[in-house]
Amino acid sequence: MALFCQCSTSLRRAALLLILLPAASGSYAQPVILQPVVSGLSSPTSIVAPPDGSGRLFVVQQGGQILVFNGTSLLATPFLDVSGLTLNSGERGLLGLAFPADFATSGYFYVDYTDRDDPAFPNEHRFNTRIARYHVNSATPNVADPATGTILLTIAQPYENHNGGQLQFGADGFLYIGMGDGGSGGDPENRAQNLTTLLGKILRIDVNPAGPAPYAVPPSNPFVSTAGARGEIWAYGVRNPWRFSFDRVTHDLLIGDVGQGAVEEVDFQPAASAGGQNYGWRIMEGNQCFNPASCSSAGLTMPILTYTHSVGCSISGGYRYRGRRFPQLTGMYFYGDYCSGLLWGARPAGGGTWSSTQLLDTAYNISTFGEDQNGEVYLGHYGGAMYRIILTEVDPMGDYDADIKSDLVLYHPPSGLWYIRRSTTGATTTVSFGGPDYQPQRGDFDGDGLADPAVYHAASGLWYVRQSSTGTTVSLGFGGPGYVPVPGDYDGDGKTDMALYHQPSGLWFIRQSSTGTTVSLAFGGPGFTAVRGDFDGDGKTDVAVYHGATGLWYVRQSSTGTTFTLGFGGSAYAPVPGDYDKDGKTDLAVYHAGSGLWYVRQSSTGSTVASGFGGTGFAPVRGDYDGDGKTDLAVYHAASGFWAIRPSSTGTTYSVPFGTSALVPVD
Repeated sequence: MALFCQCSTSLRRAALLLILLPAASGSYAQPVILQPVVSGLSSPTSIVAPPDGSGRLFVVQQGGQILVFNGTSLLATPFLDVSGLTLNSGERGLLGLAFPADFATSGYFYVDYTDRDDPAFPNEHRFNTRIARYHVNSATPNVADPATGTILLTIAQPYENHNGGQLQFGADGFLYIGMGDGGSGGDPENRAQNLTTLLGKILRIDVNPAGPAPYAVPPSNPFVSTAGARGEIWAYGVRNPWRFSFDRVTHDLLIGDVGQGAVEEVDFQPAASAGGQNYGWRIMEGNQCFNPASCSSAGLTMPILTYTHSVGCSISGGYRYRGRRFPQLTGMYFYGDYCSGLLWGARPAGGGTWSSTQLLDTAYNISTFGEDQNGEVYLGHYGGAMYRIILTEVDPMGDYDADIKSDLVLYHPPSGLWYIRRSTTGATTTVSFGGPDYQPQRGDFDGDGLADPAVYHAASGLWYVRQSSTGTTVSLGFGGPGYVPVPGDYDGDGKTDMALYHQPSGLWFIRQSSTGTTVSLAFGGPGFTAVRGDFDGDGKTDVAVYHGATGLWYVRQSSTGTTFTLGFGGSAYAPVPGDYDKDGKTDLAVYHAGSGLWYVRQSSTGSTVASGFGGTGFAPVRGDYDGDGKTDLAVYHAASGFWAIRPSSTGTTYSVPFGTSALVPVD
């Protein structure tokens, strides 16, 4: 049953379409996918990260349980179980969770749930929203004590729907509470516009009062001095603000407010606001008059984003992306629809306006969003799963013009000249950067979403990187004779790290761009070739090697620190890992130059796909040349200077004359 609306199943889309997402500059687009994280959930309503540096995510289930995801798996024992206190029915249940900034030391956390029907009125469904505080002991951080529950606030509910449920702590340390208008349909008692009731409001309370009261009203709340008004009210005129969030950088508030029968909306409150906004319900539904049918928007704060019920029927507000992993997404506000499964991304467009782009058409009931301690964004499917929102191209892999397509790139060792054929225009750019004995490298070393020209001088161990964000060159001594460069994003900060592999000893040295410190690791040895990829899909490059003589792959997964081994290849096969199936994980793949055969073991299915493409004299050159999020089969024939590319989006091969025998592809 729908959690926040009466939804028409005719709105559901079965297909999962890839849409292109405009980046901050507006000049290019980026494919988004949903990466499975956890399944087997039951009606998730909230996804929350505690501010304690533990890396955990807490998943709230409507039935009354809070579960712990420790970064790799869902713990079997619930963090808290209040199923005996709430009734999982329609829009009722355990709806919200919030951790204060001092959680690591205080152990306190707060929940929002609707209690059970009052037995004194068995036929009237009288119940309340309750805001309660609980405590967890540091000795048992994954299991809270249900006996510590203390009710802070009780709000009577006149109908069974529109209960809100979101809890968030603001940068001011106060607890913000989302309350629906009390339910029924059309707000029959006009509660959202009535300042004497807490229904149809955003509330703000102080959970650390000076006296014995369970909470205090901040004296700066906007209606403290208004006769008859409830002091807890921070903003009003909302119908059912099911999910709202604070931007962790700007501290602005974005509210997804579920509509009646025509329009869904996102409301905005800047961080500098003193509160008191009237977001319009029931005078208006979104940007349309509701009651009365002819109205004025004077004195109302209009939504920044709306959509009609032709494309959905119940909005789930999300978060602005502030993670490090995908700088291209920075500032993007994600939101979705429970009924249609559509996922959108929005950005400020100037002058107080926002522009929105449809990103995905999913088969999911999008019930909630969350962000982890690093700012990565997650999506909850009411049907029982949690997904991470990611870009398919974790490493730019040769995208020098920011159009999400790999460019053809060649390097001339004697002169140090780079030749970059931009996929946006087909024009060639020449860059002088390197020279004899300098090995070309590629990666996004400054984290701006574009590949940077870079070279490594083995004799001296010097790296030179020309940062695309500034045009300046950075040099660093890191390595020396006998070390093979294997740059990648090993710390998951969205920037390529300098990394080296010493085959005789099997030692890896990784200089993390996030800290500037070097990490060393023994993994490999004679006969083992270093390979690069994110094989576990956690956003970090894994340390991995391929043993040509036996065809064995060894991958040390950064998400768990464990190693998996798989036989796939042999002495005549060259490793060509990439994300060929677009699941956000690097696939094992090999290329046999003698026959031109490619073998790809898809991580999404475990099955192997074989394709004939290439042959003697053709070198594999991996990349996503069509920008669909999948690595394409591609080869370069040095003798003729021809590239042959089979785009995964069409399966149709095209060739490009670009190069000579004196030039080497930058792969």
